[in-house]
Amino acid sequence: AVADWHPNAGGAASDAWYEAFRARFPAAQDDYPVLRMPLMIETLAAAMNRAKSADPTAVARALEGIRFDNGFHPSWMRADDHQLIQPLYVMEMDKVGTRGVRFDNEGSGFGFRTVLALPAERTVPPSVCRMKRP
Repeated sequence: AVADWHPNAGGAASDAWYEAFRARFPAAQDDYPVLRMPLMIETLAAAMNRAKSADPTAVARALEGIRFDNGFHPSWMRADDHQLIQPLYVMEMDKVGTRGVRFDNEGSGFGFRTVLALPAERTVPPSVCRMKRP
């Protein structure tokens, strides 16, 4: 699988974030955190604060070049096309306790382990966007 993050991505800040998530949502059926969701909300809130407005045009402009770093997942919004640039992980499932798998998914005894981690700087796609701004 390829994703923007997984619970066994590693690092103290990532582990702490996931442990806090599990403390808040302990049921196995709730165990599918998708980091892009809180990232989206926190970045939108930061843009609204930067714009000092909820006006869509002002917020869109404030998003351009905005950076977000929660301590383990640095990302930024590219100004020319509003593409979110963030780390990516190639991962596979394995048993908890083997090859870096500390946390399982959905109480299964299996969790993701990183096969390849790409920092945000290495995930930047080319842009040919010719976005027309209001």
